[in-house]
Amino acid sequence: MSSADRIELGPNLPVLMNTKFGWIAERVIAIDAPVVARTFCQTAEDEPLIELLKSFYKVEACAMIRSSPTMDDEICLKHFQRTHQRTEEGRFVVRLPFNASREMALKRFLNLEKKLDKQPDLKNQYCQFIREYELLGHMREVQEDLTDEASSTFYLPHHCILRPASTTTKLRVVFDIRCSLFCSCEWLVNIV
Repeated sequence: MSSADRIELGPNLPVLMNTKFGWIAERVIAIDAPVVARTFCQTAEDEPLIELLKSFYKVEACAMIRSSPTMDDEICLKHFQRTHQRTEEGRFVVRLPFNASREMALKRFLNLEKKLDKQPDLKNQYCQFIREYELLGHMREVQEDLTDEASSTFYLPHHCILRPASTTTKLRVVFDIRCSLFCSCEWLVNIV
């Protein structure tokens, strides 16, 4: 900040500073000084600044508080109460709210397999993606005979989309989490 953007008015007086939002006044108040609340309001007709402030307040504003929880809220709360635990570090661990529907995922996969059999190039790209996904540790093959794994195994139906015009990723695999949720939990769908 240059000296032209900062004006000191003197001892025990505010310092004026030119910021992105315009000129502001600031002053350090001594601990033993009586505090007098004062409000200063400045108007501006700088349209980009006004839009920036509107978007800031929209992001920072608290959502309206609902008078009563929705059915999804109740389901999510019960799920949390039933499945949460606290680690030694103080973190909460909550089981993901999925129905482990192997049948649904298998049905979707068999349909995907039929589609891929008709398009060998697409099948090669898909297989390459799945191998990479497994190598990264995002999934692993489930052994059918291990019953203790059943409680921590989730099957997510998915399909692939081919985007030939894309410069980065021609093939995109889309996981259908909504199909596996035991409630509609929109907030969860949006963050997962």
